[in-house]
Amino acid sequence: TTTPAEYNRVILENAPARTAVVNALAKFGAASEELLPNILLLLHRTTLDQDDEVRDRATFYYQLLKHSDKALNSANIFNSMNVSLSALECLLHRYTMESTTKPFDGRSVPIQTFHVEQTRASMLTFIFFVFI
Repeated sequence: TTTPAEYNRVILENAPARTAVVNALAKFGAASEELLPNILLLLHRTTLDQDDEVRDRATFYYQLLKHSDKALNSANIFNSMNVSLSALECLLHRYTMESTTKPFDGRSVPIQTFHVEQTRASMLTFIFFVFI
């Protein structure tokens, strides 16, 4: 379209699609100074979304991009979270059950490791069964 500013809102049917859009918008905003003002507007409007995950991500990325800190953007937008989600869940559950005044330390969560050969083998097995 010749006037992309006409479409200045995120309207999609389901929350997972809106979440993916918010993630993509954040990456575009971090990569392009020219697009940043429009992306900040979209993210700000998305902070009113009915889904909490969409709202939280939009708020997080909006606040992050608003400061225009390239190092912070690189660490939080371009690099994916590489922690073990099951370990994170377990540690957070344990933390909420304890009565402590110390804040949760994210550095205690183990880093997720990927075994390339096992992943490749499982993908090949999946592809094999899909096409049989």
